[in-house]
Amino acid sequence: MKHSLVLLLIGLIAFGAAPAYGIGDPNAFVASNTTSLDRVVGNVSLESGPSRDPAGEDWISYCDDPSVYWSTGNVSQIWTRTRFTAPSAFTLQAISAAPSNPNNVNAAFKLYVYRENGNNLGQRVFALELNNGLPQGGPWYDFEFNENQYVNIQEGETFSVVYGPCPGQSPANGGRGYWPQSDGAGNFRNRSYLYLGAAPSNTHGDWTDVVATLNGGDLCVKANGTLQRFTDLAVGAVYNSAVADIPIGGRFIIQAGEEQTYRCNLKNVGSSDVAVAIVTFSCKDSDDNEVWVRDVITDAIAAHDSLQVECDTTFIVDQPGKYNIWVTAVAESDANGDNDIGGLEQTFWDPVGNPEEFVGYTDGVVESSIGGDGFGAAFPKPADEFVYKLLGFRVLVFPTADGVQDVPVAVGIFDPTNQAYQLVFLDTLQTDGSADSQFVTVDLREALPDSAQISISGETEMFAVLACASNGVRIGVDGTPPSAGTNSFMPSVMWTTTSDFSRVGPSASADYAVEAQIAVSDEPPSGHLLRILPDTLEFGNALSRGEAHTIEAMFISYGADSVRVTSITVPPGARNYIHLSQSAFAMASRETTFVSITFYRNDEADLSSQLLVNSSWDNHRQYMWRLHASTVGGIFVSVENTKPGIPEAFNLSQNFPNPFNPTTTIDFALPMSSEVSFVVFDVNGRQVGESIAKHFGAGYHSFNVDASSLPAGVYAYKLTAGDFSSTKKMVLTK
Repeated sequence: MKHSLVLLLIGLIAFGAAPAYGIGDPNAFVASNTTSLDRVVGNVSLESGPSRDPAGEDWISYCDDPSVYWSTGNVSQIWTRTRFTAPSAFTLQAISAAPSNPNNVNAAFKLYVYRENGNNLGQRVFALELNNGLPQGGPWYDFEFNENQYVNIQEGETFSVVYGPCPGQSPANGGRGYWPQSDGAGNFRNRSYLYLGAAPSNTHGDWTDVVATLNGGDLCVKANGTLQRFTDLAVGAVYNSAVADIPIGGRFIIQAGEEQTYRCNLKNVGSSDVAVAIVTFSCKDSDDNEVWVRDVITDAIAAHDSLQVECDTTFIVDQPGKYNIWVTAVAESDANGDNDIGGLEQTFWDPVGNPEEFVGYTDGVVESSIGGDGFGAAFPKPADEFVYKLLGFRVLVFPTADGVQDVPVAVGIFDPTNQAYQLVFLDTLQTDGSADSQFVTVDLREALPDSAQISISGETEMFAVLACASNGVRIGVDGTPPSAGTNSFMPSVMWTTTSDFSRVGPSASADYAVEAQIAVSDEPPSGHLLRILPDTLEFGNALSRGEAHTIEAMFISYGADSVRVTSITVPPGARNYIHLSQSAFAMASRETTFVSITFYRNDEADLSSQLLVNSSWDNHRQYMWRLHASTVGGIFVSVENTKPGIPEAFNLSQNFPNPFNPTTTIDFALPMSSEVSFVVFDVNGRQVGESIAKHFGAGYHSFNVDASSLPAGVYAYKLTAGDFSSTKKMVLTK
């Protein structure tokens, strides 16, 4: 029989020392109480293994450190289950788990390990029963097997770690019980389960998925031991910044046309070093069409080490809409493909041209709902000098029964820099009387007089839109990754609040279905103010010679008064190959003028210069506009057919010879006629030379590459043909 679980999130737990246990009688597989265990070891490092000799070198883990724990109310028989799959042959030597024990309870604690039979619990291969319970401590407890109790797991075999029963009761009710803990993170693996019963059920269908119950997170359980050597790259958080030299920051909701720089955390969670990895950054729109793509080649990554990878090109998305930034990591002989991709959801919107648009953090599909006191979303002020106002907002609610339901809502202004929170709007909305999911909406232009509009102007200020979910309604939740609420490298935008909205705090959760209408205030900042986008004219490297390369720039008059650009001056040494569509013009308040800057050179040259922009009305300011363009480097590629016949599958071969100097041949096979793209990148992910985009017939073909003008080093080449894509590295010697 399936049991539904209602779990109440009650707070954060502090990290502490980690007691460790040696396991008793290997024949009975039972240690009767804590006094029969070998020893207790504190401050265990979860990177290096439990503090004992011999120590397991490796971990299989799907969780981060504990961030949330929850009470099971007065329920007394909650069991947790975490499923592990060995990426290679694995000798299980210890289990690390985080059952919270903040009040030093002495209730019996049991931990079991099972081989799986299909999805069900199969043979039990280890059992620990502590009748006197766990001592106070944690959050991590390491249960260390004696050598004759090690369990050998085959490559690809799945085993389950089960502990319980969790007696429950919250701290207010005496705190008797162990409380399961999860990491609260959004990169959950759907491997954590809960069960209500006197003993663990062997049937997989009787267990409740923790993701479905808690809207995200993995149970904090890890398996320690020794793996057959393997490599495994894992993509962690993906994040952005409007400024390239700021390592962490950024926004989920961005003005169309604003430059963005993207980064990710990459970790080698395997047991062998990675010599080189190819990290692909790509942007796709809501219809899954590719907007841009960029490859970056990393340095070596030692086992268990992390690396911050930056896409070295800034990108601009001009068309408003929902986009996903995806990051994929590829390394030779990667043992696990499940963790090779990470994402960041971005909303590009136009608050000037389309102020009526509702913007939010969900992907448009809401899978579940949540109840409690109150929930909401924060909307930071865009990164410019404008004053912004909140026109309205809406919340997707799920009534729990037929009949009109009240939905209290509120708006606050929060400044995280100064830790200031001001409640500025309160109202009570009503559902339409049905039990169907529905939006409840506030138009602040009708609800408030013009003199009372809600606006923000401070650089770090944000609107907080909140709704109470304790009066017969639940708030919609989007739990599909990538999730804004669980991205710890980006600003906190998912919030919880008290029922009276007097206090708010960040929530590491899936995304709440709260949306806002935000527009530039009717009153622009005072003065003659000019903004130029992009702020740097970066044409790129290895540009094609004899071709025109153009950047379209925007000059924006965003102040209350007009602006006149009197001149844009090109340095004398660059005037033969830098051309402007116009260099003097006037703009009224809020007017935008476009200027095309074109670079043309038919020989080898590297240009780093500055254009001088003079504005007579913007406090007589001069703008030094940096410019860079280079035709240095590049490759020459010719194409030939190599042999007759039609291959059965797509294939990109390793170049031969490799290493090479300066020419090499790259074979590829097409089972059908295809549009083919071929690109070569340097170690920083910059394209060298022209890309080839050409239609090829089915058959065997070759690229003959001449890299005479390139410096020695490691390069990557990528071929795309229809849905087929492959990237390989090659080494140029000189």
